[in-house]
Amino acid sequence: MKRILGICTIVVLAANLNAASISNGDFETGDPLGENGFRGGIETWTAVGSNQATLGSGFATSGHTGNIGTFWQGSGIRQDIGETVTANTPIQVQFAIGRRDDQALAPTGFTAGLYTTDDETALSEISLTDEPAVFDTIGVLNTVSFTFNPGSSPAKAGTGIFFRIISAGADGDTRQVALDNVTVSVVPEPTTYALISGLGLVGMAAYRRHKRSKA
Repeated sequence: MKRILGICTIVVLAANLNAASISNGDFETGDPLGENGFRGGIETWTAVGSNQATLGSGFATSGHTGNIGTFWQGSGIRQDIGETVTANTPIQVQFAIGRRDDQALAPTGFTAGLYTTDDETALSEISLTDEPAVFDTIGVLNTVSFTFNPGSSPAKAGTGIFFRIISAGADGDTRQVALDNVTVSVVPEPTTYALISGLGLVGMAAYRRHKRSKA
């Protein structure tokens, strides 16, 4: 029984490594009546800015098929990720971004990042300056990622975190940004990997000894 509990503990610990999450990050679902102020509706997301986001459909761009979330220039979307600023607990964000495949004009920019829920302090950001080629080709989405590493003594420890992405400019619907496959995950420190590996080896050795004793 102790061995079984030990193995279960390892499984639970491993599962918790990716606890942070984004709901509807692939924008596959949406209420056509328009929840949360969105045209087309994107449940779980909140609109940012004066222009409205929209849920696109039918786009087929660079391997990203089905619905792709899009939003007007000069606005954006946000969502809490269900995590707090915690020492030695890095959080990685990844998403696909580009210009819509039916938009001739490229968007002028974007800023995406993780921010605190109490006062919107930027914890980690990435922008067009960091990824200058993301809007170069019509209909092609480019994968972008960044990591927030709070360190051992982080400011804002215990504060909630949200993800936000905002497009630059205010050019109506002629420069829409396409966004897809938003994922947010906790990245374990190397010491955590070592701990899991060590526990796994101990558990395996105990299991083999147990099998030999039964033989």
